[in-house]
Amino acid sequence: MAESTTGPTQCELTERVSAMEKRVETRLTRDAIRDEQAKMLERLRKIREAMVSQGGSNALGGKEMQELRDENDALRKQCQKQEYRILHLVRSLETAENSNK
Repeated sequence: MAESTTGPTQCELTERVSAMEKRVETRLTRDAIRDEQAKMLERLRKIREAMVSQGGSNALGGKEMQELRDENDALRKQCQKQEYRILHLVRSLETAENSNK
């Protein structure tokens, strides 16, 4: 019997159509992602420009930054005092422990 070479079968055509639809969907998705990225990049540029125009890369004003620096200095001093007190307490405990032996 001779094989019929009348063209692609219905199954092959369905597979081709599915593959073409997937390529189109992928291309559409890729284009949508590219458009969204472009929009986001534009928004980020505007945010950066606003931050620069406000006087630097931080969103805090000069007064707020100074208050934070002052608070940081006060906490640092408090920590140093506590470390000093702990050091003397440990030495006192070691001395008392050694004198009891």
